[in-house]
Amino acid sequence: MGTAVILLTGVGYALSARARAIAWLLVPFLCGKAGRSAMVTASVSLILQGPIENMMTNSKIAVDSFMCLGALSYNHTKERLLLMYKPIKRIIWDFDEQAKVIHNETATIDQEVKPIEAEVSGDGREAKALEADAEYVDKVSDSELRSKLVREKYEELKKEIERDKEIEADYAKKLELRCEGRTILPQRVQIGRSPLLRSAVPPGIPPVLAHETHHLVPPRQQAKGYVEKYLDDLAFDNIYVTEYFCKIDDRRARKGMDTLLPLKRYEAIDIYDPLEFRFSRHEYTALMRGVGSELVHVAFGSIVLGLDYLIYDVLDIIRRNAEVEFVQEGFHRIALQVFGTGAVSNLVRKLFKDFDIEEKLERIASNAHCLPRPVRTSRWLVLRLYLVYASLVALVFAQLFAARMRRAVCAYFFRKVSNRWLTRPKANAAVWRGEV
Repeated sequence: MGTAVILLTGVGYALSARARAIAWLLVPFLCGKAGRSAMVTASVSLILQGPIENMMTNSKIAVDSFMCLGALSYNHTKERLLLMYKPIKRIIWDFDEQAKVIHNETATIDQEVKPIEAEVSGDGREAKALEADAEYVDKVSDSELRSKLVREKYEELKKEIERDKEIEADYAKKLELRCEGRTILPQRVQIGRSPLLRSAVPPGIPPVLAHETHHLVPPRQQAKGYVEKYLDDLAFDNIYVTEYFCKIDDRRARKGMDTLLPLKRYEAIDIYDPLEFRFSRHEYTALMRGVGSELVHVAFGSIVLGLDYLIYDVLDIIRRNAEVEFVQEGFHRIALQVFGTGAVSNLVRKLFKDFDIEEKLERIASNAHCLPRPVRTSRWLVLRLYLVYASLVALVFAQLFAARMRRAVCAYFFRKVSNRWLTRPKANAAVWRGEV
């Protein structure tokens, strides 16, 4: 498709003067909105690549810094809690070690109590024999009932499985009968009307194609319209003093005839040299409007850069001035004293003989590793951004002078028509001077 377009364009350029004029007129028109929109796109991409991305990075750094400070505070709180509860934990572990002592003491008590228990409870052999007989009867009766229930459930499940197999076989036959003799016919569907084909197209391609078409088609249509008006309307854009116009005026001067150059002040309002650095009222209005619109983009980029620098500056101030050292010192002691001389006192004293524990805390920490280390936007990227903005403003001025060159392009390809154009500025000047 692209090769065909290039070949057709080349053939038209070789055979038609109008096609050549349209092709060369694209250059002045690309200095207008199409060219500036491309430069605006470049500036937006630089803003996204530079300050926007940098702000997101610095925001992530700030969040990580807050999370680190939170973890540091949690660790300090944890150390204080450990100082409070670690002695208690060690006491509980000591209880486990003292379990053997408790077991030995209780075993001694059991040995003293067993003769008394045997004498009180008496002989239990008859009760054990009755209990064994009852357990045997229960076991026999329960096993027979369970076997009967299992057999009944097995028969029911077997019947249900056979019934399911018959139903599946009937459905398989019906599906085979329905699918016999059926063929799938291909259908032609346009890609724009098929949801399936439309979903297969990557989502980013249609907007890109529409964007490129939006920027390339209008300049061509404007160039074509300018050529058509140049050929059909003699008064269209006929306001410039050309080199051939000056030659005719010099020839009139040599013959002693009235000349039009130099133009009077009131004559130069709408007739002027295209190379002269002077703007008409229409050009001045377009210039102010274009520069104002581009200054909006410059202001937007400057505001984004200012916000980026503000975030960087705040984080950098925090990094340089917020370093703090934390010192934690303390001790926790638990001591138990048992008074008395009796048996219970001696037993408790044996259990809690290690119940004298002391824990100390000495920690020095710093938040230096939690301080943010922000990233600064590259100065080269900022320079490129403002070079793009300068190019935007320069394109506004270039558009005015390029618009003046449109007449020269058409005059080069349509010489006969350009000679007729000379009558228009001369007639206007003659009317102003009262000659006509």
